[in-house]
Amino acid sequence: MRHQRHLGRQPEAADLDGVVLRDSTLWAVQNFSNQVSRIDLNGSLRKGVVQEVITSKNFDVPTTAALFGHTLALVNAKFSPPAATSFEVVLVRACSGG
Repeated sequence: MRHQRHLGRQPEAADLDGVVLRDSTLWAVQNFSNQVSRIDLNGSLRKGVVQEVITSKNFDVPTTAALFGHTLALVNAKFSPPAATSFEVVLVRACSGG
């Protein structure tokens, strides 16, 4: 599921955990927000604009990510009680256009 809200805004670092960088695109995993912000960075990679916010009903405090082609793989931390005994990787499209 994708939410196209807050597009074109400056990124916020709320709940920032893992990051993935490919060329001038940054995916910022926001763990307790249960979302990933896809940010297009400028040429110096110092500033960027949120292009997409990626969410999934399967996120349970995602902590880190890896990019495989057009797919992001995110590991759930599952910090909610009771203590988790198993963990999974959630796969989502890295970009609605790709």
